[in-house]
Amino acid sequence: METSNAVFYQSTIKPEKIKNGSIAFSNELNEKLLDKIESKRNFTLLDSESAQGIVGDPDDAFVFINVHNYNKNEDKILHNYYTSVKKYQQGNVKGLIAYLNNEIKEIDNYPSIKNQLNNYTAQLKNRREVKSGRIKWFHLHWPRDRWYFDEGEKIVCAIRTPKPSCYYTNKEYYGSRAMNFIKTERIDLLYLTGILNSKLSYYWLKNRGKQLGDLLQIDKGPLMNIPICITGEIEKKEIISLVKKVIEYYNELNLTEKSSKKEDLIINEIARLEHELDQLIYLIYGLTKKEIEIVEKVDEVSD
Repeated sequence: METSNAVFYQSTIKPEKIKNGSIAFSNELNEKLLDKIESKRNFTLLDSESAQGIVGDPDDAFVFINVHNYNKNEDKILHNYYTSVKKYQQGNVKGLIAYLNNEIKEIDNYPSIKNQLNNYTAQLKNRREVKSGRIKWFHLHWPRDRWYFDEGEKIVCAIRTPKPSCYYTNKEYYGSRAMNFIKTERIDLLYLTGILNSKLSYYWLKNRGKQLGDLLQIDKGPLMNIPICITGEIEKKEIISLVKKVIEYYNELNLTEKSSKKEDLIINEIARLEHELDQLIYLIYGLTKKEIEIVEKVDEVSD
């Protein structure tokens, strides 16, 4: 068998670098740059500061149409249910999620909700957590802590996505298992949103994260493993200001007529601001001109 088109190289695996992680093949220049980015880490999220979205199992059992004829008890536990998120933008709403956690002791006070759940009784009662007695048959399988979803500053991050797609909001956001949520007061979340959405983070995830086909698989582990560098107040304020402007332009873009001249202008301005953000983040991480070129060619380098 001919192997004229094959590329052979010798790899060195350092056990301490892959502990609790994954193996990715990369050249020496790439590895040095990735190690440099890692060396700038001076902040790490705590396990309690991040969580995946809600898991119903089956999810459809707990999703309801917004018909505005539920009773007062039901209204209190029904929330807009987001099934996706975009870069600097909220995602799609799929009806209402019945947030049935351990605080709900009986289902009879929620007749409309109970009526729908009855269609899924066999599946719901067959779940592991129900059989073990940890939850009741009408509870969400993994409701998570509602603290992540209620009003208050948070970052919502897509799990399976071509590129990092994180959204900052201080509004209620009850989201599905397709997203991770970050909530903490130890770092400015607008600043963190800028870092997570940057090309530098994309480069890191492409090389030391997880992939599923052409998509990044940014589970909680890879998300928390992105090296976060908290910089000085001047640079931090610049990044926060730029992130706010980008969010404002995305909001305006969503209200703008498609294929219009105004839409083109807004898209160009967003691209300019995001480029400015990336350049500032490169500076914070101390990247040289050559290293920036490598990051900018992330899809070529990591393929």
